[in-house]
Amino acid sequence: MKTNTKYHNSAAKVFLEPRPQEFIHDTFTPDSVREFVAGKTPLQREGTSEEVANLVACLTSDMTSFVTGNNIDINGGLAFS
Repeated sequence: MKTNTKYHNSAAKVFLEPRPQEFIHDTFTPDSVREFVAGKTPLQREGTSEEVANLVACLTSDMTSFVTGNNIDINGGLAFS
């Protein structure tokens, strides 16, 4: 059966914005810990919501028409186990 459906999952971690106070990460993680973890990434920073949106836009575009069934970690190069 031929379909044009693509399946992806993005796993965003180590992100700066938006930072509404209701997010658990922002409420319970001190800024010093966030800075420490961000400093461990090869990019030396937290990511942005725009960077996540850019990946989603790319994956849903025709540029990735043969890409499907992936889990993509968006984490600035920091490996999580």
